[in-house]
Amino acid sequence: MAAKKTTTDKTDHFGLDFATFARIIDELHDEIIVYDNNYKVVYANKACQRHYGYTQQEMIGKNFSFFVAENNRCWDVSILPTVYKLKKALKQEQKTHLGADIFTIATPIFDENGEIEFVPMNVHDDYHKGSIKRFTDIKDAVENPRRGSRKA
Repeated sequence: MAAKKTTTDKTDHFGLDFATFARIIDELHDEIIVYDNNYKVVYANKACQRHYGYTQQEMIGKNFSFFVAENNRCWDVSILPTVYKLKKALKQEQKTHLGADIFTIATPIFDENGEIEFVPMNVHDDYHKGSIKRFTDIKDAVENPRRGSRKA
């Protein structure tokens, strides 16, 4: 008899091993940061360095209090404590200590007892405006590469 799959066994669901999946998440433009129920960072992708100046390795394992301490205030409005208090998803525009304007969405994930187990946050910025082209701005050139060029 085959072993029963659990909800934590996602390899078949994604078609990827964990290392490959983590590598993909690490390269997302948007920041992904995950806190556990002790307010400790259990995951942060590479975008966190652009927002706060800390590498993934420097952020993972640190407590939320480190990032909001008076001498190290990484962002101006902290929503994590309120997510825990209300047990609801929240969104907030923020400014980081490096001057980045960010938009954060925090969504609690509950355990089998209805308590918050993790709070992943998706953090978006406008940094890409100057470095990534909008498809609609290049669409015509991509779809009709010969338009505009004339034969001599």
